[in-house]
Amino acid sequence: YIAALTSQAFVTSDATKLVRAGLTVIPGKSEYARVVNAVLGFHQRQPGDWRACYHFIADNFGYDRYAGEVPIIPNAGVVVMGLLYGGGDFSRALCITTMAGWDTDCNVGNVGAIMGVAVGLEGIDMARWRQPMNDVLVAASVIGSRNLTDIPACADLFCDLGEMIARTRPGARPPRYHFGYPGSTHGFLSRTRGGSIIDLRQTTAEGRSGLQATVRKLGKKGEAQIYVKTYARPAELSANYYGASFSPTIYPGQTLTATVFVPEDAPGSLLAAPYVWDDNGQAIHQAMGQPLTPGQWHDLAYAIPALDNALLSEAGILIHNVDQPWSGSLLLGSLDWRGPAQFSTDFSRERREYDAISQWTFLRGYWRLQDGGYHGSSATDGETYTGDVTWGDLSLTVDLAPLVGEHHNINVRVQGARHAYAVGLAPDNQVKLYKKTGAYREIAGATFAWRHGQRYRFQVLLNGPEISVVVDGRPLILWTDTDAPYLHGQIGLSTFGGSHTRYERVAVSGRRED
Repeated sequence: YIAALTSQAFVTSDATKLVRAGLTVIPGKSEYARVVNAVLGFHQRQPGDWRACYHFIADNFGYDRYAGEVPIIPNAGVVVMGLLYGGGDFSRALCITTMAGWDTDCNVGNVGAIMGVAVGLEGIDMARWRQPMNDVLVAASVIGSRNLTDIPACADLFCDLGEMIARTRPGARPPRYHFGYPGSTHGFLSRTRGGSIIDLRQTTAEGRSGLQATVRKLGKKGEAQIYVKTYARPAELSANYYGASFSPTIYPGQTLTATVFVPEDAPGSLLAAPYVWDDNGQAIHQAMGQPLTPGQWHDLAYAIPALDNALLSEAGILIHNVDQPWSGSLLLGSLDWRGPAQFSTDFSRERREYDAISQWTFLRGYWRLQDGGYHGSSATDGETYTGDVTWGDLSLTVDLAPLVGEHHNINVRVQGARHAYAVGLAPDNQVKLYKKTGAYREIAGATFAWRHGQRYRFQVLLNGPEISVVVDGRPLILWTDTDAPYLHGQIGLSTFGGSHTRYERVAVSGRRED
């Protein structure tokens, strides 16, 4: 029903027409249809009193009448109430739905989605609803590198999904941060030394969109950073009711690119360099400063080196002034990164975060730092992940020690909770390879004598649908998936059936595409 209303909102902004259109996609004799029709009827009788409508819903469709903590039927009534009594006003519709006090996140989110489509950007009070968010969105899923995102990125994602569903030819992929949508900031922030940035806003200059930074009195040897968060520590969240956890969105080994424009009236004393911040090492890694020629666009690039035990928590550009104090503006046209990751970790710099450890999310099990390693134990299938779901061919090396139980694994091509490969030590002196499609099933195996407390080095090589497994230098498995192979995904670790595993080192070496 909600999906139908959202779709119909592209055609009409009339709330009554929207609500009635949604009824055409649900069973006419359902309880859902009954509450929608009841609220429609009440609105026709008393169109000016939403509070009376709320009491009508509470008396006839209240939470006390349905099973569960947040039953759907009362919520549907509140959503319809907010739409009808909002009178086509985005803010009023959201406020009425919130004041009902029932399941305010889901109900208001649904009303906001429908009304946002119906009224468009011009119908939304940006100073009230968008600017305080600075475009930032936080999600709670097992794919941590997708949990720190922003409104324009979601718009790009929805366009991509629409093209996939329609089976149309996708257009050229825009940069990760392109500032092409009205008002978009992508969550960018700034800091300075020896000056200040007084404003960041989306604008257009020289025929191209970008993020305009207004700089005041950037002194000689002063620096300004314009950046985006690529990882969030727990203390950086004002609340975390849904248990959001994160993996970085950028990794050592990748190439960071940016485009920058300075106007004609800028001095010739400005240098720019892409950079990343390693929060584990408390160190900045940056390119050499490139002189900025006034009146021109500049393409900047930085090949991030392979790093050990790093956590890249922000990426951006650094502006350095080498002459007299300067006040003016510059334009960041885009920021992006691509390429394979190259890094390793022995977990010595990680910390307990989000019920697992920094940089890693988890699905079931008890995951913690202990005795110099990353430990996992689980009565069922306990898994933990890091990296990006778009990673393709790579080599993954993991040092692990089985402590208790018979299942000690590493995971590759993880695409969420239901799709992945796993390989590891198994009962009866075996190494086994599994494919997960909802549940794990064994697909290959080899004999390998192992014992508890001994450390083993696993190396998994991914080459398209081919998976190669080497343990302590011995090639054991070479298998090609011919049945809908997974060709991209995160990496992970897993332990099954009451097992307890210590993981001591993880190293990733992505393969650069030709």
